[in-house]
Amino acid sequence: MLKKLYKDQGGQTFFELLFALPFIFFMLYLSFEFGAMLYNKAIINYSSGVAAVRAATNGQFTTDIRRSQADFIENWTIGGKDYGYVVTEENGPSEPSEDTVYIYGTDSNDTIQRGSNISGYVIYPIKFKIPLFDKLGTAVVEDSPLIMKSHFDIPSEVFFE
Repeated sequence: MLKKLYKDQGGQTFFELLFALPFIFFMLYLSFEFGAMLYNKAIINYSSGVAAVRAATNGQFTTDIRRSQADFIENWTIGGKDYGYVVTEENGPSEPSEDTVYIYGTDSNDTIQRGSNISGYVIYPIKFKIPLFDKLGTAVVEDSPLIMKSHFDIPSEVFFE
């Protein structure tokens, strides 16, 4: 009985595979894309941690520290060379661009006394490699670019007299 049922369903496996293959490719693509996003997030958080330690030991979040953080992000993130980098002083952008990484924080000219906090921020835009997913992502967040943010707030270790 089972043999007869199976024999009558010849070709069904081929059609099931035709419907399943796009779903399998979609899942593979998403796993690679989200893996790249997690990798980029880890790199951005690591660079923020290194910049925080350097800023705390110097007593200020200097432009050199910001530029070295921008260079590290540019060299180590996936697609980091495709972005422009803006190293600003105190305030970040009111409307972040989808082609620019912003690094900003406490004023670089201010020396922060021991125990007071030094703050730093990174805004990193997310781009998908397939335009359809990029449009879906921006539609979900209401036409603003998808961004990853990193922030540190660390007390200064330097005592200035």
